[in-house]
Formats: sequence, C-alpha cells, structure tokens
Amino acid sequence: MEKETKKPTKGKTAEKKTETKKTCSKKIIGIIIAAVVAIAAIVVVIIAICFSSKASALVGKWYANGNHNYYFYQFNEDGTGLYGYGDYEEGMKFTYTDNSDSVIIKYDGKDNELDFKYKIEDDTLTIEDSIGQEVIYKK
Repeated sequence: MEKETKKPTKGKTAEKKTETKKTCSKKIIGIIIAAVVAIAAIVVVIIAICFSSKASALVGKWYANGNHNYYFYQFNEDGTGLYGYGDYEEGMKFTYTDNSDSVIIKYDGKDNELDFKYKIEDDTLTIEDSIGQEVIYKK
C-alpha cells in the first residue's frame, strides 16, 4: 500500500488566504463599479430633470411699450400663445419653440414659421421683428 502524502497545513492556509484576498478584491471592485454606475445614473436623472423642467423665460404676457393698449404676446408654458391687441383675449393663436436666443412662431392656419431673435432683461423682452427692427415688450 502506498502512503498518502499530506500537504502541510500551512500551504492550505496560505492558499485559502490568497483565495480570500482575491475574493475580497473582486467584491470590492464590484462594489466600486456598482457605486460609480449608481452615481452616474443619479447625475443623468438630475440633468434630465433640470432641462425638462426649465420653463421658457418667454412665458407670460408681454405688452409692446409696456402699454396695455398696444399689441401683446402671450406665451404659455405648453408651447402655445396668442398675439393680440390691448386687453382683448382674442388674437392670432400660435405655437412656439424657444431656442434661448430666438423663438420660432407658427401662427395657426399659416404654413410658414417665423424665427425672431430676442433677449430678456428683467421684465423687458426685446424682439427683432421680421424687418429687423427691435420692438420692446414689458410684462
């Protein structure tokens, strides 16, 4: 009969320690990767919320020359609006897209879109009209 040779227990302990270290290292790397992915997801969600909830600075009713007896633009949060005169609630309805420094307006019943450059400072809206003149509106 052959004798079984037993490995010294120190070798097994060293092997177990090495395996344990490798397992721990893999777990730590997995946790770090999961944390980085979670943080990245949170950042993406925050950025999406910031951009999607940002209301257009145009929203509101703007009167030419700040006078309620003049023409006005009414920009609604839903991308619709109204161009009218005085305090009347009737006028030309439109849809708009705010591009931060210009607004694209498409009046109902019209095929073309109009692109107006604009700027807002405090409660003053300055729109460059279709012939290049600046018209001042106030909230």
